[in-house]
Amino acid sequence: MPAIFLCRGKENLLQPAPEASFFKIIFLMPVILKLFYAVPERLIHRSFTVTMKATENIVDYKILYDQLQIKYDEQEVRLEGLAQQLAQLQKMIFGSRHERFVPTDDKNPSPQLSLQLDADTIATCKITDVKKTTVIRTKTAFTFNKPTPHPGRMKLPESLRRETVILMPDCDVTGLKKIGEEITEILDFTPGEFYVKQYIRPKFVKPLSETNDTVITASLPGRMMEKCMAAEGLLAQILVDKYMDHLPLHRQLQRFSRVGLLIAQSTINGWVKNALLLFVALYELHKQQILNSGYLNVDETGIRVLDDDKKGKSHKGFYWVYHSLELKASLFDYQLGRGREGPNNILEKYQGFLQTDGYSTYEKIGAKQGVVHLGCMAHARRHFMEARQSDMPLADHALKIFQQLYAIEARIKDQALEGADKLRLRTDEAVPILKAMKKWLAEEYVKLRPTSPIAKAMAYSLARMDMLTLYTTDARLNIDNNPVEN
Repeated sequence: MPAIFLCRGKENLLQPAPEASFFKIIFLMPVILKLFYAVPERLIHRSFTVTMKATENIVDYKILYDQLQIKYDEQEVRLEGLAQQLAQLQKMIFGSRHERFVPTDDKNPSPQLSLQLDADTIATCKITDVKKTTVIRTKTAFTFNKPTPHPGRMKLPESLRRETVILMPDCDVTGLKKIGEEITEILDFTPGEFYVKQYIRPKFVKPLSETNDTVITASLPGRMMEKCMAAEGLLAQILVDKYMDHLPLHRQLQRFSRVGLLIAQSTINGWVKNALLLFVALYELHKQQILNSGYLNVDETGIRVLDDDKKGKSHKGFYWVYHSLELKASLFDYQLGRGREGPNNILEKYQGFLQTDGYSTYEKIGAKQGVVHLGCMAHARRHFMEARQSDMPLADHALKIFQQLYAIEARIKDQALEGADKLRLRTDEAVPILKAMKKWLAEEYVKLRPTSPIAKAMAYSLARMDMLTLYTTDARLNIDNNPVEN
């Protein structure tokens, strides 16, 4: 039985060929399919038939075409994703770290200022009259009777110890009257001094009997670490140099060696470790104050950490930071990995507002009873910033919305608004913008391919829109998680 193909095409594009050979039909099929799928709106709605002789091996070109189209779409999505990753990596290596956005439009594609003068406007201008104008410039000079006094040198703090050196004239001043003195102060420095503190305890014996004697001696004062060679003053200086001035321990040992004091690396490591163990109680108290604040910004940061058991090797650890905006204080918790064990342990009994980025671990903690989870507007904006190359018109529209929201926060800061005034401005101006943004995202997202960068940016914000809006309900809350991000 002959196979029949029904195709739509232009009139007389292909005449029916009942007697055509099978190979001629095979040769013409790609052209027919291309017209059928590529430009159906331009074709005249007419049908024709193509009949060929039955064969045992018949290829279904429509299925083959659909398979190739699927593969092409997959490759196109993969290529688009790789291009975006390449652009982000190039920006990280060669580009600026800021995420400043300058809105543009079709009439003025350049972010630079324009005089709004086009060629047609200039061409229509005609000179109708020329008039000579004389300009007289007058220079006014101001003279002040009292010149502004020079502030002089910086005044040195009165708390510093003064070492007085009296300099007398070289000539004989016997019998002369002193009318005053000139005082010149210079700032000097004496390098830190190592010294040995000796505790000498005389021993006394008190005879009790002919055979037994009792030795009497004074007790040593209390120490931070018993039987440790380093005194409390040296331990405090080592900790301040390392954690306040960021001076590594091996650099401190080099400084010690210049004065002839040779200390092993393992020894100073043990001093620091044992000294820090004494601060555990203070750390627990600080932790309790942070968790009781009721509003936390949380983020994690990866750092390279040297391995104790593998010399020269390192692994990636994570510092989890819990910041209280009210106390202006942070709690640092080190973990070997980025899993949920660390924050779950710290925030096990936490109650209050929790502001984070979109990491899944935070979402599970934020879903607990008593915790109100806020989103980060800066992270939502960053996704659109990274998707500009994918779809600049949509990305720029979203970035303009974020720009309006942050402009409101800038006004709040400039006007020093607090409490009800701050909340009123957010309710009147920010809330309508956020509602319009949510509606616009929902309408535009359904028109996009879900795997495209701009669609992923919209999906990130849509899924967290309620969390991104929560900051408008309480004047204590921040629009983003930036206080702990840097």
